Amino acid sequence: MTVDQTALVGVVRKVARQRSKINTDYVMAILRAREEGATFGAIAEAAGTSSQAVQEIVRRHGPVKRSEPKAGVSDPA
Repeated sequence: MTVDQTALVGVVRKVARQRSKINTDYVMAILRAREEGATFGAIAEAAGTSSQAVQEIVRRHGPVKRSEPKAGVSDPA
């Protein structure tokens, strides 16, 4: 690659890192809003997207739900 091409690739790398950080912050803000009780519709309006998109983000990135036995249910082991 030429010196100019190398410099441009460096700029692309820098912007890609910035974008990754922004995307992470975006997802975390959506998850926090849901945890605090904001509706999918309210979050979607604030983000300029659909409530379905917000639901998908929460589904994919939300807390992992464990299948723990409910209180009072004995373990069949």
